[in-house]
Amino acid sequence: MKFFNYALIVFFIVACGSNSSGVSTKLVQDTSQDNAKNCLVDAPKWFSNPGSDEAVGTGESRDLAFSRTKAETDARTKLANSINVQVNNVINAVERENATAFAREVTQVTETVVSELIQGMSIEKYYLCPKMVGGVEGYQSFALVSVDLKDAVAAVKAELNRQKEASSSASLDNFLDGVNDQLDSAFE
Repeated sequence: MKFFNYALIVFFIVACGSNSSGVSTKLVQDTSQDNAKNCLVDAPKWFSNPGSDEAVGTGESRDLAFSRTKAETDARTKLANSINVQVNNVINAVERENATAFAREVTQVTETVVSELIQGMSIEKYYLCPKMVGGVEGYQSFALVSVDLKDAVAAVKAELNRQKEASSSASLDNFLDGVNDQLDSAFE
């Protein structure tokens, strides 16, 4: 009986041991690029240096599909935020110049347009690293999404023009014209 107890204790200690590196050495079988050792060091250039019209998202999960979904959502959110910051800077500058109070209303509309545009973008590239997630082998996915900034500006301008056509306020029309005129320069 003592032998059984000792064997059980040894088994328990070995089973509870953890990999302190946080990266599994088991390769993930997938069409994505994978490299358990030095995975992040060997990552492609787009991973560490996305262009001005691109964003890289990250997602971790024990489930491959969920880690990819999280990475896609993160990439889209980052890209939408980047575009919205530039558009909102233009809106706020025009509001200061014209001493009007239309920024909040116009910002809400343009953010909706940008969000819809980004949700329609497809993910261009994935990069996958095996990673310990919650003490279990899992995945760290990276997703690259990009947008043609001319398309984004065109979508925002189209919505501004739609707002202008629905408006009966001359001051709102002037405000929208001012934003429309300055959008191109914000994305150069």
